[in-house]
Amino acid sequence: MYFDETPYGIHNSGDAYSFKQAGDVFRFEVHSGDQWRPRDGAKERSEVSAQDTLEFDKTYTMTYDFMVEPGQKITSDWLNVGQFHGSPDSGDYGSLGPVFATQLDGERMRFITRTDEDRITTSRPDDNVLYTDSSDIIRGHWYQMKVEIRFDPDGAGLIKVWRDGDLLVNYKGGVGYNDAVGPYWKMGIYREASAETLAVNYRNFDIAEGGATSQPPPVTSPRPTQPDDTVTDPKPPISDSLDLRALDNKPTLLTGADGADRLVGAGGADTLNGGAGNDNLVGGAGADKLDGGSGADALSAGGGNDYLRGGEGADLLKGNDGDDTLLGGFGADTLTGGSGRDVFRFETRDGSVDTITDFSKSDQIELALKSLGVSGSVQFMNGMGSAAAGKATLHYTASDGALYLDLDGGSAGNAVQIATLSNHASLSAGSFIFT
Repeated sequence: MYFDETPYGIHNSGDAYSFKQAGDVFRFEVHSGDQWRPRDGAKERSEVSAQDTLEFDKTYTMTYDFMVEPGQKITSDWLNVGQFHGSPDSGDYGSLGPVFATQLDGERMRFITRTDEDRITTSRPDDNVLYTDSSDIIRGHWYQMKVEIRFDPDGAGLIKVWRDGDLLVNYKGGVGYNDAVGPYWKMGIYREASAETLAVNYRNFDIAEGGATSQPPPVTSPRPTQPDDTVTDPKPPISDSLDLRALDNKPTLLTGADGADRLVGAGGADTLNGGAGNDNLVGGAGADKLDGGSGADALSAGGGNDYLRGGEGADLLKGNDGDDTLLGGFGADTLTGGSGRDVFRFETRDGSVDTITDFSKSDQIELALKSLGVSGSVQFMNGMGSAAAGKATLHYTASDGALYLDLDGGSAGNAVQIATLSNHASLSAGSFIFT
């Protein structure tokens, strides 16, 4: 099949309903058990796949209208309705899946990307969820879509997504795999096997080299027939303030934008990167990594053994359950370990004083000696008395909970306060780890 002078392959079960074209309107329908080929296993699809690939380090703009027909609610574990698919090299891990995809998680639209800068990709990268709807899509409504994308696995990639005139995604970073051949476009339905019948439509599809110069005008959403259960109109957040959530027990990477983002983990070992802005990061049940980035961020871990890094700014870190590591970074941070054997790590001497609210006998304070400018061993003293000259010394006064670091000893007057233990906990030499 040719469309707009581009050859497309048709991938479906071959039934009469699977794919229909009327002018520039493409209709895709999938029933339970619809496979393109036997090795699809528990995957069902009706797609068309471009035979021409796109190039790395070039910007492309794609526009189209997209509609999900009224019908049964979506129950499949995953479902792609449009994707730029990678072109794996020999030695790569199987089919690496989409570089960028528009997905339906139940009745909610979301956008993800994957990337790997390594020459040979040995495992499938985690999804980086760029945006997820906070409410269900409207069945029967033609969504006006615009995507600007630049493929670059080395970090200079770009993804912008507009829907009905609203900018939902504004991402800069790695996009795609380090392959010899660039990605290619696929549209239609590709899903985990499920019982319901689903039909989607595309029209006015176009893709061209070059960046977007303007966004499409806002579109007034009608009130078409809804799915079997009542849903509400989607109300996407402002483009520079994202609300992203992991959805299952698989490791998920969530990356914020420049605004006040909210990132929420689930049951897997998730990675949450807030980026710029005053972000709210909430871990789930797995062993998560939370990095606030710049701004005054709030990080709250879940039930696993988590790693929390505030970054720049006056941050609030809470480990909650599990054996957690809390690193405030630059700025006057507040650190609460919660239950478990927690480690409070210090890497910087920027003049700011962090507050540890709940230090207990099972917790420890870790000092990254090289980063702090310490050479040799460190001695500990309760009180502010003189220490051996030329030897780094930690001074602690339980009366006010103040912890000081003196790089050269000899005189406590050279000590710089790095932390306050607000519960005035008792400390000893065994309370510290030196790395």
